[in-house]
Amino acid sequence: IHIRPPFRVVWSRAVGGLMEFPAVVDSDVAFVANYHASVRAYSMRNGKPVWRRDLGGIMAASPAIVGEDVVVHAMNGHVYVLDRHSGRIRWSYRTGAPIESSPLVLNGVDYFGDWSGTVWALDLKTRRPRWTYRSGAKITSSASFSGGAIFIGDYGGRVLALNPHNGGLRWSGSVNGRV
Repeated sequence: IHIRPPFRVVWSRAVGGLMEFPAVVDSDVAFVANYHASVRAYSMRNGKPVWRRDLGGIMAASPAIVGEDVVVHAMNGHVYVLDRHSGRIRWSYRTGAPIESSPLVLNGVDYFGDWSGTVWALDLKTRRPRWTYRSGAKITSSASFSGGAIFIGDYGGRVLALNPHNGGLRWSGSVNGRV
């Protein structure tokens, strides 16, 4: 693929508020979440809205596409699972603390942290946590996966490496500042 200037705007669309995190694109549809907790789907072909779901409150995380679902985290402490075609809320789970961490979904499990300092492994099939890990410090970062471990940082200035199956701490390291 040879991509070089001049570039041109194919389409653009207002999303109704600050988009702090990137959109997610799958099957020619862009899924975006704005600061006002409005989740929207747009056609990548022409920018036309496919659907919109206003969840109320504040949101500061990217969505994730998992099969027929869109998984979103909100600052009201809820994980919402929406129908990817209509935006209808299929179900939600309340953690009790604001969630600023974008979803990392592996094998049907959503890994994320919340402001209480809890790392969650939420099973999307059973709709229950498989495990939780208490870091002891606020978490706003998103989780990542590599080499068989879940990695996430906290406001205590640590990066944690957790076992994805049981939440056991493999190791932690200091980064001399908030993550």
